[in-house]
Amino acid sequence: MLRVRFAPSPTGFLHIGGARTALFNWLFAKKENGKFILRIEDTDTERNDDSYIEQILESMKWLGLTWDEGPFFQSKRMDIYSAYVERLLLEDKAYPCFCRSHELRDPCRFLSAEQRNNFIKKGTPAAIRFKVPDNKTISYTDLVHGEVTFNTSNIEDFVIVRSDGFPTYNYTVVIDDADFKITHIIRGNDHISNTPKQILLYEALGFPVPKFAHIPMVMGPDGKRLSKRHGATAVSAFAKDGILPQTLISYLATLGFSTTDSDIFMDVTELIENFDVSRISKTSAIFDYEKLNWLNGQFYKLLPQKEKEDYFKKILKHRVEDDIIPSLVNACGDRIKSAKDVIFYCDFLFSDAQFSEMVFRKKVTPELTAALIPKIVELLKNTAPFDEENLNTELRALADKENVKFVAIAQIIRFAITKKLQSFGLFDLLIINGQNKTISDLNALLSYTKKHI
Repeated sequence: MLRVRFAPSPTGFLHIGGARTALFNWLFAKKENGKFILRIEDTDTERNDDSYIEQILESMKWLGLTWDEGPFFQSKRMDIYSAYVERLLLEDKAYPCFCRSHELRDPCRFLSAEQRNNFIKKGTPAAIRFKVPDNKTISYTDLVHGEVTFNTSNIEDFVIVRSDGFPTYNYTVVIDDADFKITHIIRGNDHISNTPKQILLYEALGFPVPKFAHIPMVMGPDGKRLSKRHGATAVSAFAKDGILPQTLISYLATLGFSTTDSDIFMDVTELIENFDVSRISKTSAIFDYEKLNWLNGQFYKLLPQKEKEDYFKKILKHRVEDDIIPSLVNACGDRIKSAKDVIFYCDFLFSDAQFSEMVFRKKVTPELTAALIPKIVELLKNTAPFDEENLNTELRALADKENVKFVAIAQIIRFAITKKLQSFGLFDLLIINGQNKTISDLNALLSYTKKHI
């Protein structure tokens, strides 16, 4: 049975690159009726933080990347790692190294038993190094990159246990992957240089060597490795920004593939059916924030009304009454692409924003505003019922009577209510804001206008 794993370290949030690696493993397991194992690599005691473990698990659940086995913690497997180290030492495939980091290391490989005992008696801290065979060719077929070859002449005797007693990454992953019978390892191509070391350990311990697929890194729009300078990188940040889990899954699943636009609209079932490691590009994938937001807007349109309302509630977080949410959802229509859009169109209900003279003079003529507001206020006071049909009729009649374009009146009202020049439809805006609040907002704008004529 195919068995794959995702093995994050609790030294930070689950970021986009890690989420994409987890997704590829998950899709592969689902397609091949295999198992997806979750392992937490928590041996870096200085950088580990339990809060990151919780965040990683929550992010994976939010994305729908449920695991079949785990999570397993490396910190609880130290006895297993020690047992295999003892075996390597007994078989003369590893040796204690007493050198300090700045010293040459080779001499420790050739110490006699007496010399080693002398170091031990002195209490000299020792790391354990794997004895790399001389001038050996290591070849494997990478499922993404094809044939990859290394020569051990370019690999030094690498540390498998540090002098503080903690095992290193290259050692623990081999033990774990063999112990959990991992058949395929899909990971970032920054691990390609680790692969020959790990293959040597597999062979030294008599473990079957799994198949490897090293996927390209995720880069920012500038071609540099994706980082905070480009924008959000943590999955939790995208969730907070209003990116839907199905959007992020769909986008990441096709990031680094040769795809058509229609591919990114596949649901999870279709993503599983179409997943193929051989389709993964060898070159780095560019993370396009604009495309992600556009895609999010497309997926948002497909949501049922109830899910759209839940989306608004999550973003607005009780800053508006629940009973007004359906009206806001309908008023915003298909304008929503992210949380930023929800806030932009709805913040007139809770923001304490002030009038901006720069915005005011850009589209609103002060003299005309001062002349029209009293007439608009008087009209609104007498509009009953306060609904779209009556508002449309009365306001357009006022525009004709005053010989001004309707858009001029609309812009005055919009600016009074939102302090901005953009909003959803005027009549939705008036009805949601309410008759009394709108009159109050217009009078506030009149006072402001008189000071700036």
